[in-house]
This record gives sequence, C-alpha cells and structure tokens, in this order.
Amino acid sequence: MVERSAKSIRKAQRNLDWALESKALFLERSNSLVELGFKTYQEYLISPFWKNIRTRVLKEAKDACRLCRRKAWQIHHVKYDLATMKGENIVTLVALCGECHKLIEFGKRGRKASLPEANHRLRRFLRRERWDRKQLGYDPWK
Repeated sequence: MVERSAKSIRKAQRNLDWALESKALFLERSNSLVELGFKTYQEYLISPFWKNIRTRVLKEAKDACRLCRRKAWQIHHVKYDLATMKGENIVTLVALCGECHKLIEFGKRGRKASLPEANHRLRRFLRRERWDRKQLGYDPWK
C-alpha cells in the first residue's frame, strides 16, 4: 500500500511539473509569435512562412512519419523557442502522420495533452521503436 501511495505522489508531482512547464512554454510561444509578427498561433500556422518551414521538415523526413513510417503531413513542435518557430532549428520539429500526431497530442482517452506530456509520449514511443529495431537486428528506417 505504501508503494502505491509513493507512486501516486510521484505521478501527481510529475503532473504538477508538466502544468508549470506548460505555462512557461505557452508564454515562450506567445513571445515568439509576437517577435515574428503574428497575433495568434493559428495565424502562424496558415502563413506562407510556416508552410515553407513545414515543407522543409517533411522533405528532410522524406515525407515519412517519424513513428510509423507512413506518409507524414503534420508537424509536432517539441519546442516553441524562437529558433524553432523561425525554422532555424528544425530538429525540434517532428514529421508525423495524423494518427500518430493524434496519439501523441490526445492519447487513448481523447484529452488534449500539455506539450510536456505530449513530448513525454513521443519520447516513449521513440524509445519503443529503438527497442524494436534492436530486436530486428537492423534499422528499417534506413
């Protein structure tokens, strides 16, 4: 019973940490948008500026989802710092298919995840993929 209680406390602490980090990331995104001259994130996403960045990320990924290798058409922002939002740091932009992006952003229960929570899920799935590749003895992504 004590072990279960400790696990519950760790989970509650992690959720609190994610909530605090999420607020800081939202502020960072807002500041980046202002610096780039956009009023809203939606305005940024429909701009030719973003479409150019998105095209570069998809081309770099060879139009393949980072998780399942199907055709990617969406991009997950791992960070919202100015370099990422400008497209100067595309390492923090991940090409995903719609299904994988939905799984990362909403999970199985359909609740929208915070960015730290979504990134945690993405890392978890990427670790699983690396494990699967070790079991295969080769990298099917190359």
